[in-house]
Amino acid sequence: MTSQVELLRQAFWHLRKGGPAQVRQWNIRRLATEQGGERRLPLPQAGLTRDYPRLNEAWKHFAEHSAVFPPASEARQYANAFAQGWILTAESSPHPDLVPRKWETHSIGSWIISHDPDLEFTQAKDQTGQIEVLILGHTTDSERRLRTSAKVAPALLKSLEGSTDWAGLDRMVTWLGGRFIIVARRGVDLRVHVDAMATRSCYWSDQGGRLVLASHSALVAAACGTPSAKQAQWVLSHKNYVNPAGKCLPGMIAPHDGVKLVFANCFLEVKDGQATHRRFFDTPPEKLSIAEATERYLSELRFQMDAALDRRPRSVLALTSGSDSRAILAGSLDLLQDAGAEAMTYHFFERNADHSRKDLLGANRLAELAELNHRVLNVPKHEAGSDPFWAMYRKTFPSWARFPSLARMYYESFSAEESVIIGIGGEVGTAFYRDRDYPAITPEVLASKFTQSEFQHDPRLIETMDEYMQYTQLSEANSAGHDLLDLFYWEHRMSSWAAYGYSEADFGPDVVLPLNSRRLLHAMLSLPYKDRLKRSVYRQLTSWSSI
Repeated sequence: MTSQVELLRQAFWHLRKGGPAQVRQWNIRRLATEQGGERRLPLPQAGLTRDYPRLNEAWKHFAEHSAVFPPASEARQYANAFAQGWILTAESSPHPDLVPRKWETHSIGSWIISHDPDLEFTQAKDQTGQIEVLILGHTTDSERRLRTSAKVAPALLKSLEGSTDWAGLDRMVTWLGGRFIIVARRGVDLRVHVDAMATRSCYWSDQGGRLVLASHSALVAAACGTPSAKQAQWVLSHKNYVNPAGKCLPGMIAPHDGVKLVFANCFLEVKDGQATHRRFFDTPPEKLSIAEATERYLSELRFQMDAALDRRPRSVLALTSGSDSRAILAGSLDLLQDAGAEAMTYHFFERNADHSRKDLLGANRLAELAELNHRVLNVPKHEAGSDPFWAMYRKTFPSWARFPSLARMYYESFSAEESVIIGIGGEVGTAFYRDRDYPAITPEVLASKFTQSEFQHDPRLIETMDEYMQYTQLSEANSAGHDLLDLFYWEHRMSSWAAYGYSEADFGPDVVLPLNSRRLLHAMLSLPYKDRLKRSVYRQLTSWSSI
């Protein structure tokens, strides 16, 4: 160890060479490299404030920032199975062993609903108590400039008052944005609506004469005592079913046997205790020019984004170099910048596939040009285990794991106080299915759209597609002039494949979907097919914005 005399000599040498500032730097370096004992000595607070005032403030801000936005996994301690969940029954004592203890319970007439307190819950009822509306999740109404469920709920209630039918409610729900379930009651009867792309799932079953509705298939199956998942396992393990992007469930096959899903553009009617699934979207496409369609798209997108950016203290745009998220960026760049929003792109670093890497680099360049902080997140390799995350995940999704690695990334990388803005759904308007040369849309055609593998020829798959067409009343007579393949992609893929992924993400941040609006989708669908194939709305936005 250096003697005190030698230290004093060195200190005087640094003082002569560079003054007090050099002495301080020399002393810091000496303490950092000294062997044995305490290697670093904290500066006194007074000295820190005097010598490095801006650094001291930056440290404080960093600590405060970390405390405000801890990962959801830290805040919730892997204890929020069935996150953002709910269950509705006609029983006075709803399934005490099934519902998590922290869930809240309310009545809607003779019905009982329990829900995760993290799920936004809004209730409005008339003075007689015979008419009421529940909103689970968040809703917006661009026509009336209503940005929250608290404002939408009274308007929905008003649409029911003074009438004896549901027509006013159906009309208003048609054009709502957001991610929601709406439960409306008139006396003992219910009407249950999902959002435009059914992104907040409503599973249901009336097995054994007991009607149960819930956010997760596992809740419905457990409440009805039917936990079997033989049909789902048949699909997921079928030797001829191949999909490199991941498997999903077709037609009427839900994660559990005997459980059904309310699909997009449909509602569930409960009358005299009997549930019926019905189609209700009957607005035909218009004939719009590219500029007109783009103006409608842009207006609706900006309203939805403006409302979305107010939902949480911090918003993060899921950004790729693809056309959907690029269009969101172009259409709301000023709103994102004013809100201090960030961008995020995830990547599979272990695979490091060429297309994924290029997408990441493209997104990074966009974020830089947009002056948005850009988070790059790794999606870990899928390794099922016995740690707390997997215990929570398997309890919530016991029969079908769609994308657990991505769910884990959201949970352990994002705070519950953040909103993640995801731009999925635009391909409804840009014609996802390009091959349309069929004399008629049959169950066989839908099976071929579901998978290009040999599985498409399996008789059971074709049978469930036939059941799906009947259940959703998918036919030319009920199409309101829309192409059935557009409706199939919109209603089948978004309600099942996409919605299941959002439900997995619900463990962590608030999931916001600005393209989840029929106003926006209807504008895109009102272009000629050739313009939709060219992604003309996106091209027009690019020509206006240069993004």
